[in-house]
Amino acid sequence: RVRNALQYKVSRDVIGEAIDQMLGTRARDPCRGIQLLMATDLMDVVFPLEIQDDGADSREIYKIGLECLSRTQSLVTRIFLKSPDLDWDISKRRLLWYAALFKPVYKMSSVGGASKRGR
Repeated sequence: RVRNALQYKVSRDVIGEAIDQMLGTRARDPCRGIQLLMATDLMDVVFPLEIQDDGADSREIYKIGLECLSRTQSLVTRIFLKSPDLDWDISKRRLLWYAALFKPVYKMSSVGGASKRGR
């Protein structure tokens, strides 16, 4: 029922605002929020992926993204613990969390040679 409500009854704007809060201003542990979305099987409702012809499983892609987010969060935490005088804009941090989470999606979309930046 929750999946159905999120897909058809809750606006994308409301979902987006909640995710922004989870990864932004109210984020003490953005990995935990993503883990909860995955555990409740709502990740693909909140962040739907087009299934590729190569058989890529969206759950595996989300799992890799969570690992990347976790490593990024750990690195940033260590940096700020060693240099507590650093000040970092919350919106920049939120964008970094999104970039880390969706790195595997970016890699997946550029695998077929559509992107020449990696060369």
